[in-house]
Amino acid sequence: MLKVVIVEDEFLVNMGMRMCLEQTIEHSYVIESFSNAEEAFIYLDQFGTDILITDIRLTGCSGLDLIEKLEGKLDYTAVLVLSCYEDFSYARRAFELGADKYILKHELKEDELGDVVHQLYIGKIKGRNSNKNVMPLFPKLESKENNEFALGLIYVRRNGSNNTVVDEISIPMLSETINTMMNLNHIGDCYIYQENNVLCFFSFEKDDSQDRDEIIYGFLNDINKQINIYFNRDCQLIVTDYFDDVSIVQTLWEQLVQAQKYMFYILENSIVKLSTLPIHDCKCDIWTVNSTNMFSIQWQLDFAQSIDKFIKTQVEKMTDPTSIKIQIDSYFHFLVSQLDRGFGITLTDVFTEEEMPSYIEIEKTTNYKELYYWTMHITEKVCMYIQDTKQTHPLINKILLYLSEHYTEQISLEIISSHFYLNTTYFCKIFKKHTGENFISYLNKLRIEKAIKLLKTTDLSVEKISEAVGVQNSNYFFRLFKKVTGETISHYRKR
Repeated sequence: MLKVVIVEDEFLVNMGMRMCLEQTIEHSYVIESFSNAEEAFIYLDQFGTDILITDIRLTGCSGLDLIEKLEGKLDYTAVLVLSCYEDFSYARRAFELGADKYILKHELKEDELGDVVHQLYIGKIKGRNSNKNVMPLFPKLESKENNEFALGLIYVRRNGSNNTVVDEISIPMLSETINTMMNLNHIGDCYIYQENNVLCFFSFEKDDSQDRDEIIYGFLNDINKQINIYFNRDCQLIVTDYFDDVSIVQTLWEQLVQAQKYMFYILENSIVKLSTLPIHDCKCDIWTVNSTNMFSIQWQLDFAQSIDKFIKTQVEKMTDPTSIKIQIDSYFHFLVSQLDRGFGITLTDVFTEEEMPSYIEIEKTTNYKELYYWTMHITEKVCMYIQDTKQTHPLINKILLYLSEHYTEQISLEIISSHFYLNTTYFCKIFKKHTGENFISYLNKLRIEKAIKLLKTTDLSVEKISEAVGVQNSNYFFRLFKKVTGETISHYRKR
């Protein structure tokens, strides 16, 4: 029987999830649900669970606080975090604390929760028994008087080719392949670490005349060929300096794990010495994007220069890749908000369902060029859409429609701003941005256009026409007509 604990402070949502799980997962039973993290912690601390489903925002302690308090007690628990926050930093924090899945509430359909929980159950609850051979640490190793060692971390990431034979890489199969090749060449053993990495323990005889670096380089090339053919992946190798005291393996292993994030800056399938990677994190520069005339051709050119300079600077400094992704995530949300505020459109208007961008894709990028091209692609797609369709803000359309229906009335800037619940400053700003002229100028031109139609199609007097288009003072109407058309009314009527 599958045990599930739900932590959700909205009663209807809590009840709905419980009912959904009971109806969609065969042989499952929701053992308990809580409305706050404090009560959930007391229960979980004593009884544990197979699946923990928690909202981030709770009354009192948050869902992330709950996961953090349970540190060390969730090794056999799959954790699903539900959230209303699209901010990448929340997802990143959740995964740092050990969450297995992070889902936005508005993206989760009613009938999907059961499938999500089932997949977590298959992946973590059932899978934990079959992965007992996975070693996060090395077994006992013994120093050998005539041997030198090196510790290496194989970093696997996808490539851009389309010769995939299998969709998902099998780490046990990969580990077995590497281990076989290492044993055949008598250069050591390998061990599985986490989901995409393999740790290699290289061992060489001190009196061996062969170039050890050359041997490891040849080994990496052979492995890359196999991985590329069968898994559509590339691999790189971070390797320590040579040592003869195996008691430092634990320390070196921790350094390798810490350093692997800097492979974000290494594009070639090469061997990287651990000693060449940063020891301490370097903070990322703050990147700001100009919003003036956003999405125009000139703005697009300026943006390309801006992001190119930003990325190059971070590559030179080798800043913490996570902080760069946070900057790109902030830009992504800024872009989305500007689309909505400035043009009244969403990403669904620009992208198909298959190509819909997500902040999760930012986190999945494995090197700085991937991140750069992803950002450029999204930006170029949006700019092309705006430039090609010349979209206007739907609010402007409503304002223009209102003017076309009420131009005969006494309309002031204050009246129309109030009608659309806007302050006059903001009204003037968006009106000019999307029409190219200020409100009074547009209204005057609209009234003169209507007056010209009446001059052409009726015998009404100038005074009547002036009143009909909303200008009560006929003398002002004469001056306005000449200002807009460049002609007097009498001259125009003689045409």
